[in-house]
Formats: sequence, structure tokens, C-alpha cells
Amino acid sequence: MTHPAVSNAPHTAPAPADRGAALLEQLYRDHADRVYGLCLRLTGDRVRAAELVQDVFVRIWRKLHLLRDERDPGAWVWQVATNVVFNDIRSHRRRNARLVLEEDLPRIEARGAPPSLATPLPIRRMDIASAIARLPDRARHIYVLHDVEGFTTEEIAQRLGIAAGTVRAQLHRARHTLRRFLLS
Repeated sequence: MTHPAVSNAPHTAPAPADRGAALLEQLYRDHADRVYGLCLRLTGDRVRAAELVQDVFVRIWRKLHLLRDERDPGAWVWQVATNVVFNDIRSHRRRNARLVLEEDLPRIEARGAPPSLATPLPIRRMDIASAIARLPDRARHIYVLHDVEGFTTEEIAQRLGIAAGTVRAQLHRARHTLRRFLLS
């Protein structure tokens, strides 16, 4: 007697669910590191970034039927990822706005002298990463999207729902603040 789960029929093309699972697995292998980098740069928190990567790929699994063959899957994954991250940031901001803190603790770390050109490159990169993490949320988002990820000011304005002039002004302030952090 055959086991009910085993079929004697010849193996043909995989079922649509199998193709979806295989496609999701391929998308994850190809894009998970890049999505994690985006999440980490925008949130500044490794744990939250890892959670957001999971949320991104859960959303991709649910919306996999929307991916068309003629569309670049990498661009689609990137669009889903930025939407998930910004939705999370907005909801996180709303949750935090409800909290009333007794005292506002500064996140300023004790820092030594700024790195010089003699400082090894990995150390200088860590210093830049910590300076980016210290930027206010909106400034960090705009700076990362523009100077790290390469989005135009118009694309950022559309994505964040603000004027392009506001993006340019905040980008200028973010760069100025980064310079101040790195030189202090």
C-alpha cells in the first residue's frame, strides 16, 4: 500500500506554491544582505534591522503574486523594503510620541580625538557609522537615502511625502551635523 502523501504519478512541473517558495528563497539569497544594510542604516539598531528584514520578506511572500516577469525583481524587493522600513519608522515614532519620559538621556558617547588619515580605514568607517547613527531620525533617513543609497531629492520627497526643497535643506543640515560630529 502506498503512503497517502506519496503519489505514483510522474513528476511534472512544480505546483505554483512550490515555484513561489523557490522564488522567495532566491530573492532572499540575492537581496537579504542589501535589505539588512538599508534597515540598519535607517534604524541604527541591529536587532530592529534584523526584525525588519523578516518583515520585508514576509511582505514579499504575501505580495509575490504582484511580481511580474518583465519587472526587475531587485527593484521590486528594494521598493517593498523601503516601504516596510518607513512604515515601521512612522509607527515607531507614533508609539514613542505617546511615551512621556521623566528625563531625556543624551545618547552622546565619550569620544576621544577625531580620527586622522593615519587611523586605519575600518576604524574611520566605524566612526562615520556611529556619527550617522547619532543624526536625528529624519536627517538620518534623508542622508542615507541620498548619499548612501543614491536616491534623488525628488524621489526622497515623494517617498517621505515632503517638498523637495525640504529634503535639500535637511540634507544640507545632516551633512553639516555629520561634519561637526566627526570633527568633535
